[in-house]
Amino acid sequence: LEELAQHIDVEIHGDGTTEISGLQTLQEAQAGQLSFLANPAYQKYLAETKAEAVIVHPNQAEDFSGPKLVTSDPYLAYAKISKLFDLSLNSLPKGVHPSAVVEESAQLADDVVVGANAYVGANSVLHAGVVIGPGSTVGSDCVLGEGTRLHGNVSFYHDVHVGKHCFFHSGWVMGADGFGFAPSSEGWVKIYQIGGVRVGDRVEIGASTTIDRGAL
Repeated sequence: LEELAQHIDVEIHGDGTTEISGLQTLQEAQAGQLSFLANPAYQKYLAETKAEAVIVHPNQAEDFSGPKLVTSDPYLAYAKISKLFDLSLNSLPKGVHPSAVVEESAQLADDVVVGANAYVGANSVLHAGVVIGPGSTVGSDCVLGEGTRLHGNVSFYHDVHVGKHCFFHSGWVMGADGFGFAPSSEGWVKIYQIGGVRVGDRVEIGASTTIDRGAL
């Protein structure tokens, strides 16, 4: 518990050597688990919870007799701690999987992870800490900023630039053609979409989402 308190820089009350093995709600928590109270509607569960420790606001600290992390924003504290218990961040082996294909002109930082059956196109740049999930495709001339992660089966077309610490969940498609056709006497004529896509820092986009590329 002391390590968690130091990680998020909050005050600790009680035994700092208490071991924490997971996170859970006040109602469902058991021995070894850390819980939190952010919504006043759940305050009634605080006194009877079986959690090993809790994250609470100073105004509710006296309602729990066990060890606790005390902060003015328990929900934010819980959010920061949740990263430490996310096993998905360590689920891929390090380096480039033997079944992945990385074009010679692509530039990968030393700690980039490229999963099984993934592809990285020509002239693309993957900065430190980038993770490409299994079955994902990064087209040519793409740039992925530091710490950005693509989960499994994500497709980036060419000329997609993404900032730092972004998360793209499975089934995501970035840079496909938008709907562009011009009528003619012989039928519809395709307008080729020759723009790209630009995404800033700290963006997270959910599963099975698409963003088309610019027409120009």
